[in-house]
Formats: sequence, C-alpha cells, structure tokens
Amino acid sequence: MTSESCSVKTTEKDATQDKNNIEKIEKYLKGNIYPSEKKHLIECANKNTAPKYFLDDLNKLKDKKYENNSEIMKEIYN
Repeated sequence: MTSESCSVKTTEKDATQDKNNIEKIEKYLKGNIYPSEKKHLIECANKNTAPKYFLDDLNKLKDKKYENNSEIMKEIYN
C-alpha cells in the first residue's frame, strides 16, 4: 500500500465524519435562528431531544453568538 492511497482513505473518512457531524448539528439544532447564543443553542437542542453527548458538546462551547452551523461544527469537532 502506498502512502498516496492511505491519504485518500483518510480524506474519505474525514469527509464522511464531517458529513455526519453536520447532519447531527442540523438535526439537533433544527429550527434555531442565527445568530444565536450558546444558551439558545442548548435550549433548541433540548427541544429537539438531542442526546446527552451532544448537549455536553454544546456546553463546552464558548459563551458567544454563533452565526451558523458551520461555526458550531468547527468549534466542537476541531
């Protein structure tokens, strides 16, 4: 196996993981209006019956206004 084929697999895996993370954020923050503060994100996730692990991730966010789902994803998953 060449190093080139390894990097392609890693990239595909990363892309799949990113897609899954975006889908989770979209699902659990459905109906949220941006910009939105951390406390509103948590309220929205609770209304959408988000699992504990997702609520824990939101609680780790900085106390600030978030402009969109991508900004949240970057802060949680990077």
